[in-house]
Amino acid sequence: MDNFLIISERSYEHWPSFDLLYEWEDELLKNIPGAKLYKNIKRKRGFGFIDKIGLSPNKIFTWNSKCFHFDISARTRNNFMNAKNHKVCIVDFYLKREQLSAFYKAYSNVERLYVSSREVYEFLMANTPAREVSHMPLTLPDKYKLDTDAEFKKEYDLVLVGRQNSILLKYLEEYAKNHPLKYVYRKEISNGNFPYYTNTGEYVGNIITREDYFSLLKKSKVAFYSTPGMDGGEKRTNGFNQVTPRFLEELSSGCNIISRFEDNADTDYFELGNMTKRVTDYDSFTRAMDESLSVAPNINKYAKYLSQHYTSVVAKLLV
Repeated sequence: MDNFLIISERSYEHWPSFDLLYEWEDELLKNIPGAKLYKNIKRKRGFGFIDKIGLSPNKIFTWNSKCFHFDISARTRNNFMNAKNHKVCIVDFYLKREQLSAFYKAYSNVERLYVSSREVYEFLMANTPAREVSHMPLTLPDKYKLDTDAEFKKEYDLVLVGRQNSILLKYLEEYAKNHPLKYVYRKEISNGNFPYYTNTGEYVGNIITREDYFSLLKKSKVAFYSTPGMDGGEKRTNGFNQVTPRFLEELSSGCNIISRFEDNADTDYFELGNMTKRVTDYDSFTRAMDESLSVAPNINKYAKYLSQHYTSVVAKLLV
């Protein structure tokens, strides 16, 4: 594809949450012939007005090119990327219905608008969209491909990475009273540090990079997973329960997954009911933990499933 630019914020946005976006961009570069990476420059104060009238330096640079970029969250204000030659994929969408008018205006000119959540896609379709929207599901970068002959050295019963579900943590606390467990959890983040410790007080390390993250996750027999709008999270997500990349990452790391999630179009799309042990109360949690700690993960099943969800597969949508 001639003159196809993937616009990245990697030159100035260094928070770990963006690292996965950059991995997706790198995979798209590999799988879209002729695609090139454009490192977007950070706009300084005072550029807002220039953006509104369409004279941003970035827009001038990409005026005659086809462009694609990820928005980590849905916008409700116009910006310089709202241009007819742009394709945009929104990763997180937590907007309320009354914000839809501003949302559609913010993306009114883009050539193609994608949302990563099937739940959000159906929500938009049901609420009289002002323009066509397509579904581009979240993916696992091909660099983390799971082979059927993969072997994992499991050092911990459980690793708690990132934000955790409050109900699952409550069940874990009760379970640990009567079962010998060695698990890893993250202490409070400070100054960009992500320190992890075992429940016995051993310091595991400061997990910052994606490589650190996967290395730790691969050492875990069990992983917890919940959609972000569960058990109090609905306040942050306005009730949306999108399946997040961590689910795919836990599968590729060979973990048995214990889950809590809402039934919706996205959890159906990703087959959470088939790929995880869903718990609804403490008794079901106990059974799930007992089995997950004693049975090895079904790597063949995981590998076959993940073959549908690598970034290279979704790259075909852009081509």
